[in-house]
Amino acid sequence: MVTVARMRAGDAFNVIPQNAAIGGTIRYFEDTVRDLVHERVAVLCEGIAGGMGCTARVDFQSGIIPVRNDPALSDRVAEVAAGVVGAENVARGFRTMANDSRALHFPHHHPRFDIDEDALVIGAAVLAGTAASLMMRTP
Repeated sequence: MVTVARMRAGDAFNVIPQNAAIGGTIRYFEDTVRDLVHERVAVLCEGIAGGMGCTARVDFQSGIIPVRNDPALSDRVAEVAAGVVGAENVARGFRTMANDSRALHFPHHHPRFDIDEDALVIGAAVLAGTAASLMMRTP
C-alpha cells in the first residue's frame, strides 16, 4: 500500500516554487513487493518530472519491516484464542492492513480511524492467556 501523506511546495500562493517534496509510506508483506514499489515509484517520479522539463530525486528511507510471526508461538496464540472465542472464530493465515467490518476500515493514523472496542477485551484475554500458558509451561 502506498500512502502519499505530505506535500510541500513553497509558501506563497502566487509564486511558483523552485522545489517540491512529496512524502509518505509504503506498507508491504513481502520484500519483493517493497523492491518492486521502490523501482516503480522511482521510474514514475523521474518520468513525470522529465516530461515537465524537471528533475526528480527519489529517496527511500528504511522503515519497519513486515511482521513475521514465529510458527510455534502463533500456534499457541491460536489455541488460547480458540478457548476464548471458539475455534470456529479463529482465522489463520489472514493478513490485513485495515478492518473492513462495521465501517472500521480506515487505517491507523487516518483522521476517521475508529477502534472496535469490543475487540479490546478479547485481545486482552488472549494475550493474558498466552502469557500465562507460556509461564506455566515446563521446560
